Amino acid sequence: MRCSGWLLAVVTGIILLASAHDVHATSPTETLQGNVNQVLELLRDPGLAKPEATSVRRAAVRQVVDGALDFPAMAERALGRYWDARTPAERVEFVGLFSALLETVYVGEIERNADQSITYLKELTTGDAATVQTKIAGKTETRVDYRMHERNGRWLVYDVAVGGLSIVDNFRSQLQRILRDSSYPSLIEKLREATGGLAATPDPR
Repeated sequence: MRCSGWLLAVVTGIILLASAHDVHATSPTETLQGNVNQVLELLRDPGLAKPEATSVRRAAVRQVVDGALDFPAMAERALGRYWDARTPAERVEFVGLFSALLETVYVGEIERNADQSITYLKELTTGDAATVQTKIAGKTETRVDYRMHERNGRWLVYDVAVGGLSIVDNFRSQLQRILRDSSYPSLIEKLREATGGLAATPDPR
């Protein structure tokens, strides 16, 4: 399954995330800022910038990003009404493939967009949910809102809206189109092809 050009643009907002911080010690915005700094430090490390260090650098970026994104929640929301019909084993497999699909797209994108800057505009918090509004500036300016929730003492991102458009909603539209036209096994096969058969290990959060 190919990702749309719109999705690649969305990635610019997602990729600047890293490992989560203790929610009791930091606010959602402070957590996000700390995460961004960690990723940028990796990208600016002269030793990791060498061609022979590409795999090491990407593995390090994946590790910190995986700690910030709530992949299980994103996967469930993206599958939508089809989630309830899945068995526990199918859910684990889908979360792993979905996580790997996102990683495949944005780990490369973060390296191509590392020179962009992020401005934190506003934080809206209600209980265990929050939205951190930001602006990404490069050749153009893009409004990016990070939707976060508290899970097991950590602030995690479960959706990102770029210019008002949700990445989860975009994925849901693509996935449900496939499910309407074919079947769930067909969807899984497409995901396996898109990720090279490599599924990430789901974090139960």
